[in-house]
Amino acid sequence: MLPIVLALLPGLPATAAETEDEARGGVRIELGLEERVRSENWDNLRDYSDDADDGVRQWRFRTRLWSRIEIGSRVGLDLVLNSESRKVTDPDTRFRWDEWIVEGLALGVRLGPRWSVKAGRQDLMRGEGFILMDGGPLDGSRTAYFNAIDVTGRLGATTVEVIGISNPREDEYLPTWNDRDRLLVEWDERAIGTYLTDRTLPGTTLEGYVFRKTETNDPRPETDPQRQPDRALGVLGARVDRKLGRGFSVTAEIAHERGTQDPDVPIRAWGGYAFLRKTFEDDPARTTLAFGWTGLSGDDPGTETVEGWDPPFSRWPKWSELYIYSQLSEKGIAYWTNIGMWQAEATFAPVKPLAMRFTWYRMGAFHPYPGDPSMFGPGRRRGDMMQVRGDVKLPAGFRGHVLLERLAPGSFYADSATAWFFRVEAIWTWRGTPRTVRTRRGRRTSGARRRGP
Repeated sequence: MLPIVLALLPGLPATAAETEDEARGGVRIELGLEERVRSENWDNLRDYSDDADDGVRQWRFRTRLWSRIEIGSRVGLDLVLNSESRKVTDPDTRFRWDEWIVEGLALGVRLGPRWSVKAGRQDLMRGEGFILMDGGPLDGSRTAYFNAIDVTGRLGATTVEVIGISNPREDEYLPTWNDRDRLLVEWDERAIGTYLTDRTLPGTTLEGYVFRKTETNDPRPETDPQRQPDRALGVLGARVDRKLGRGFSVTAEIAHERGTQDPDVPIRAWGGYAFLRKTFEDDPARTTLAFGWTGLSGDDPGTETVEGWDPPFSRWPKWSELYIYSQLSEKGIAYWTNIGMWQAEATFAPVKPLAMRFTWYRMGAFHPYPGDPSMFGPGRRRGDMMQVRGDVKLPAGFRGHVLLERLAPGSFYADSATAWFFRVEAIWTWRGTPRTVRTRRGRRTSGARRRGP
């Protein structure tokens, strides 16, 4: 069926903005390979206590293979295969090859000068990734895909998208080799919504969105304190990113959630952030300074209403790699909720291949967490976190980074042992086209083409 669809789509009638030759087009094929190696070490980040020997040392090896087929200027087909295996050295475990999965399989079609559609398994990130970023938080950074359809319309400087999403707990839609029955999220997630982006005003990006989402079929027993009953909620929000002149800019986003949780419990939550950034434009090191605040409402245990912010599709290490593991004892990994935190950040590039980032967070909570008293305290101060990161980008498709995070816990936790997370990452990427490819006008060209990322 797919070859027939691909054969027919290039025959779509040409639009007014295209010549007949452009509509027919040719075929361009791109192939790619990416190898990522990570060394990760951490300690105390799950309980902030020295009583247990819970340090972890591990290696992660991820291989991605992809191809992209472009048929003229109207049709594109993406296929991505992915496998990530791990070797834990402390505590020592036997290395086993993990599963191979289809990370991406999406067909994109430009229907005319204003409309396009992309359907299938694809990445979706909008704005800062505050509501749309990762469709499967439980597989870590292996993937971030969504099973989605995205219909996009463009009118001048305004873009309107209608997005439908279906992310089941396990991979149900495409084959998996050496299947590990891995959970991607704790429940089945579905959503439909509209996302608008407008750049009419000079130096300004305005975004607005509305989504309707369901979270159903959590298989955990009712005795599990982390089990979540079925939910249906709406998300309404807006984002602005504006340049103010003299290197200053401001970014802010606010969203409101309203819905119900079975049997008939109301959901009323909010989340948002605001940042002021200064870029020193004449500085050879491209120094930037930023200061801001992020708030994600927390659930008040004294009321029946669910007030805790529910991250729609944004359970990823947006603010910290360390802290997503600390959240396991609350709602779940990378479940950002009940947080109010100040942030200060500086970035600069001292030499051409190196970029540095220094970040400080003063992290708090709107409510203490009524969990295990051996881990959680009576206070609302989560702690102070420092982060240092260095990124390098080298020729021939090589890049990498070093990241160190350290958190001194506060009264939100029962113990006060410092937690830390350290990672070294190296990535090599290759992209190329086959030696013989049909060009736009049907001519054949020879000679391998290779380039970096």
